[in-house]
Amino acid sequence: MFACFPTAADLEDDVEIAPLFIQKMTDEERKAFDGIYWNPNLEDADKTTKINKIAEAFKDAAQIADFKKWKTEQEAAKKAYEDRVAKLSAPVKAQYDKLISLRREAEKIRYNLSPEAREELGDLIR
Repeated sequence: MFACFPTAADLEDDVEIAPLFIQKMTDEERKAFDGIYWNPNLEDADKTTKINKIAEAFKDAAQIADFKKWKTEQEAAKKAYEDRVAKLSAPVKAQYDKLISLRREAEKIRYNLSPEAREELGDLIR
């Protein structure tokens, strides 16, 4: 469900462009959601389970409907992406796998940096 496209550092926390279900979250729900969604140490299945648990607490009908729509769109995008990857030739797929592995490792390193290290690095590493 959660392809690794932009990292948290690449995106500003802009509520205006966030889906409705996120806009309607409490600060506590939003913090929990972000902590799950952007955590590269969690597997996709764990992220899905944890985010679904947050969504179970939604009371607003519009928020619930928007979450279901977002989830369906995420699943469709993931399937389309996986279909494209499945069509790669074997040599290109091997290179792709290496690149994705390196990207995930870099995301984990960035995620686990101390606040001091992040500040010192500034925008040198994105």
